[in-house]
Amino acid sequence: MAQDLEIEPALVQKYLLPANAKLSDYVTTPLPRADAEAWFGKVPPDLSLIARSRGVDYIYQLFTTFYVDPARPTGANNLRLDAVAMPDVLSDLEGLKRAIFKNVQVHGSGASVMTERVFDHFEPVVAGQLSREQYQEFVRDIVNFLDYAGEPAQVHRRALGVWVVLFLLVFTWLAWLLKKDYWKDVH
Repeated sequence: MAQDLEIEPALVQKYLLPANAKLSDYVTTPLPRADAEAWFGKVPPDLSLIARSRGVDYIYQLFTTFYVDPARPTGANNLRLDAVAMPDVLSDLEGLKRAIFKNVQVHGSGASVMTERVFDHFEPVVAGQLSREQYQEFVRDIVNFLDYAGEPAQVHRRALGVWVVLFLLVFTWLAWLLKKDYWKDVH
């Protein structure tokens, strides 16, 4: 991590790691499994793995589409993942908002007309500590960190990938020149 961030390992140890932790230690949750199951009904997922499997846009939308829903046990619901068990952990920063839905007439099979509830917009209820732009930047930073934490080697892998593609292009050009030289007498 220190190498990727281009900072001294001592600074990482001082500011980013818990006390008595080493740079080579795994990132673990301080939440005991029994407490997680008692409070949330199941153990929360590892968002860094979800960022790898579903993409960072999914996590970004998850963190930006929470809304107040008194019918849910956590008091919040989410547009991206309906009936989410995760509480709105960033509500102090973003504030609370209510989702406004509208009813839209949808034509079904045959002559039937159904009414469908469609999201329209959010309405602020309680202001948060951050403005909307600051909150979106904060979430973008968190999501980028989760993406990095899910696969720290991707920085090196992507940099190496550019060189591999360039090598393959040069090799293809050389192979084409060789083929052209071998087959010049056949034509």
